[in-house]
Amino acid sequence: MTLRTVSFLSLASILIVGCGGGGPGTSQSSPAVKSSQPTPTIALTATPTSVNQGSSTILSWTATNATSVSIDNGIGAVGVSDSRQVTPTVNTTYTATATGAGGTASASVSVTVVPRPTVSIQVSPSTIKAGGTATLTWTSSNAVSVTMENGIGTVASSGSKTITPTASTSYTATASSPAARLQQRPM
Repeated sequence: MTLRTVSFLSLASILIVGCGGGGPGTSQSSPAVKSSQPTPTIALTATPTSVNQGSSTILSWTATNATSVSIDNGIGAVGVSDSRQVTPTVNTTYTATATGAGGTASASVSVTVVPRPTVSIQVSPSTIKAGGTATLTWTSSNAVSVTMENGIGTVASSGSKTITPTASTSYTATASSPAARLQQRPM
C-alpha cells in the first residue's frame, strides 16, 4: 500500500515538473513587461451636446502620447488634436480612440437630437358674420409650449377654442421645443 502512494506522489511530481517545464516541446511565456512608453490620453467634447433635428454640433478632441486617433460613426481617422462639424440625425454617442506606443485610450460624448416641433391649426367655419363664432382647433408634437396670437396666449399642446372675432382676424399658433420654434397659420 505504501508503495502505491509513493508512486502516485512521484508521478504527480513528474507532471508538475513537466507542466512548468522548459523541456523539449514545451513553450514558456515570459513575464509581462510594462512598456516604458507613456499611455495615450484623449479628451472628446461636443458643443453643443443637444441640437435641433437638422442642426450641427462641433466635436473637438485632444490626444497626448498618441500617433493616431479615430472616431466611430462614420468619421474614421482624424488628426491627433482637431475638431469636426457633424450633423447627427438621431441621438448619437461618438467614441474617439487614441493609439500610441504605450497603448490605447478612448473617450466618448453623447449628442441629443431634439425633434422639431410641429403644429397645425384649423378654423371652422373659415368665414363668419360679424359677431358670429368659429372654432380654432390645433395639434402639436414635440412641443413644450404652444401659444396663439390675438389675445389667446398659451394653450395646451392640442385642443380647441371658440372665438368671436369682431373683424377679419388671422390667428397664428407657435409651437416651441427646448431649441426650436415653429409658427403655423390656419389652413
